[in-house]
Amino acid sequence: MITFITLYNDLDEIFLNGNKNSIPAGSEHLIIKCEPSENKNTLYEEVNNIYGLNLPVNNCLKFDYESTLYGSLRKYYTYSYYKDDKINTLNLANVYNKVSQLAKNEWIFKLDCDERVSIDNEDIAMLQGLPDEVAGIYCYVHSLELPTDNTFGHTSSVPQLRLYRKKVEFINKIHEQNSPYLSKNGLKSLVSNILIKHLGYAIKENVIQKSIRNIQMLGTEIQQGENKYLLERLYKHLQLLSQEGYFGTHN
Repeated sequence: MITFITLYNDLDEIFLNGNKNSIPAGSEHLIIKCEPSENKNTLYEEVNNIYGLNLPVNNCLKFDYESTLYGSLRKYYTYSYYKDDKINTLNLANVYNKVSQLAKNEWIFKLDCDERVSIDNEDIAMLQGLPDEVAGIYCYVHSLELPTDNTFGHTSSVPQLRLYRKKVEFINKIHEQNSPYLSKNGLKSLVSNILIKHLGYAIKENVIQKSIRNIQMLGTEIQQGENKYLLERLYKHLQLLSQEGYFGTHN
C-alpha cells in the first residue's frame, strides 16, 4: 500500500538502522545514497536511461542490490551528482521525483534518514477508498532541537505533507516541498495523527555541517527568484550557526 523513500549520505548514515526499523513490516523501502562524483559524465554514461528513466547529466541513478530485512523489501540505489568545490549541485526535488517512479505502490511516504515514523495498520487502512482528488496526507514532524541557552533542548512540531500519491511532484533543490503541486492541480489533502520523530538537530556536529551545506544550496536556489519559504529556511540555518558560535571562529 505504501512505499517509503529515504535519502542519506555519509553524514546521515548513523541514523539509518533506526530509520529502517521504524517502518511497518512488509513495506517497500527505497533507500538512496547520495554521493558526489568528481566526473559529471562518467556515471551518467554508465547508467544512461536505466529503468526507462530519462535521467539528465548530474542526476544518475544506479541500481545496487535488494534484500529483505525486518520483513520489508529494501532496494538500495546510488544517486550521483557532480561535485563542485563551491556549489553543491544536488537537487533533492529531482531525486524524489525520479525515485518515486520506481515505487510499486500508489502512495509514497517521504521519511528522512534521521527520522522515525509511528504508523499503524489503521493509518494505512485510511488510504483505502480515498477519492482520487485526495492526493496528500499531512503528518506531524516532531523535532528535538539543540539547546539555545546551553542547558536543555526544546522540541517543535509542525505538519508536513509526507504521505502522498505517486503523481505528486516536489519543487526546490533544498527544503523540497510537494504541497504546491496539490494547490496548482486542484487536489486535496487530509491531516492525520501519524507522527514522525526528527533527531537530526540533536547532534551539534550534524547541525553545523548540514547548515553549511544547506546555505550553499539555498543561495543558488534563491538567486533564481525570490521565495519566502526558502528565505525563512536560510534565516533558520544562519541562526543555528550563530547559536553554535560558528561565525566567531570562521571569518
